[in-house]
Amino acid sequence: MTSGAAQGDTKLIASATASEIFIEGTFSVLPGNADTFAIRSRADHVYITNGVDPFMMYDGNNLTTFPNSKRFHYLAANNNRLYGARNDEDVLYFSDLGTGYFSTENTIPIDQDGDQITGMVSNQDRLVVYKQYSRFLLTG
Repeated sequence: MTSGAAQGDTKLIASATASEIFIEGTFSVLPGNADTFAIRSRADHVYITNGVDPFMMYDGNNLTTFPNSKRFHYLAANNNRLYGARNDEDVLYFSDLGTGYFSTENTIPIDQDGDQITGMVSNQDRLVVYKQYSRFLLTG
């Protein structure tokens, strides 16, 4: 929070349905001009990442942290999978079908040219991965 009684506190508020879900947690990096922060919902779960802290999942009752997972900068949900990427790698990670679990084998190289991944977005049944000077379309 940047002002008021909670100034200096770090709070996360996410919404997975029409009703609000309030998740209270502490992150070492806040969303800002130079930092990335992603919250995505898939099915009845909310997934949270900021590139520094462990990847998290909220199911409406419990907040689960995955300390051994990649610290993704970007998340997208598409075709019953989650996709994660970092801005310092040329690799797209994808979850097992229907879960938020990322196996170490579930990777797709994205034009290994050293160009940074800058974001990704789901568009119907396609995933668009943006790099600084190019973009890639994942279908199927």
